[in-house]
Amino acid sequence: MACIQKLKEDLIVLERLFPKGHERVQIISASLDEVVLKFVKPDSTSYDFTGSILENYPRVAPLWFTDSEDPSITAIINEMSDNHQTPGMLHQIHYLISQLCALNQLTVPAELLQMIPNQELDEGTGSDDEMEFAQSENEEEDDVEMFEDMADDSAAFEDAGSSTTGSTSEDLPSEAVNVLNRVVVAQRQQHLRGTPTGSIAANDRLMKELKDIYRCENMKNGTFSVELVNDNLYEWDVYLQKVDEESLLAQDLKQLSKEKKPAFLQFKFHFKDTFPFEPPFVHLIAPTVQNGFVLSGGALCMELLTKQGWSSAYSIESLIMQIAATLVKGKARVAFDGKANTYSFSRAQQSFKSLVHIHSKSGWYTPPQADG
Repeated sequence: MACIQKLKEDLIVLERLFPKGHERVQIISASLDEVVLKFVKPDSTSYDFTGSILENYPRVAPLWFTDSEDPSITAIINEMSDNHQTPGMLHQIHYLISQLCALNQLTVPAELLQMIPNQELDEGTGSDDEMEFAQSENEEEDDVEMFEDMADDSAAFEDAGSSTTGSTSEDLPSEAVNVLNRVVVAQRQQHLRGTPTGSIAANDRLMKELKDIYRCENMKNGTFSVELVNDNLYEWDVYLQKVDEESLLAQDLKQLSKEKKPAFLQFKFHFKDTFPFEPPFVHLIAPTVQNGFVLSGGALCMELLTKQGWSSAYSIESLIMQIAATLVKGKARVAFDGKANTYSFSRAQQSFKSLVHIHSKSGWYTPPQADG
């Protein structure tokens, strides 16, 4: 019964990740007897696959069939049906999609991150090698470990409190999917080199935050934009392009645009492997700003950015908007007078540490409610 229940759960995962409208992989039908999958190529041609689930599953892998006469496709199918090390349905389809993408030189769908479950054995398999694929055993084991680190809990990649299915890429722009795919590749390369960074909790939360950012209205309407530095999930460039229209800072941004200069405030967000339990370190890169609670090194005088003022419930979108509000509240102005200040990571860190030390003794000023 446990095997049947596990299979039912796996089928639900597949249908959720790859609905019939998915641009690359579509689960046409999924039952306890068979799974029918369609792989759609960019030219709209497709491959159809049927996996028949036998009575002794998961001890024995499903039997796979395809109408394609392509020898490369046939070789993949034969290898899957003969695979006794990873007979589970999720592992089989993960391998199938990966091989088809490699064969057609396509980027793997972002949903593959959520297909590898926790490192556990299906009932009756009795093998510690289940997490390995038959082809190129050592390399596939490294890939599985990487996916486990990034997606140990698939629920972390879903939208919290959203009525839509947050785990699919249908509601994400193509730019976002490409970014997520590049992050996966970068993480895989780090694991293969034996130099992984971050933590499972931080990876999961940052991937979710990144998806939420790409979905939010503030990103869509140009209030701000984000870019990962060298596809590093732990270092973001945030470009604040709009603030309160009635503020002097908004007028300054318009003036920058008239002068054909970058009309935004660029911030650097540095995340630790302790995120979301500790805040990111945030500092201004450009332009030089006077007032607005911006310190001489570019760090920000905000209790929210300290361990004491931070909460793991805060989202990055809300943090960005709070920074924008703080700048306006502090009457921030762009320095047009030529007195440029050189912001740097080290100077920002030093000034922020001094700030935290001072406020740890004197406390933080809380403005009256009437002041916002």
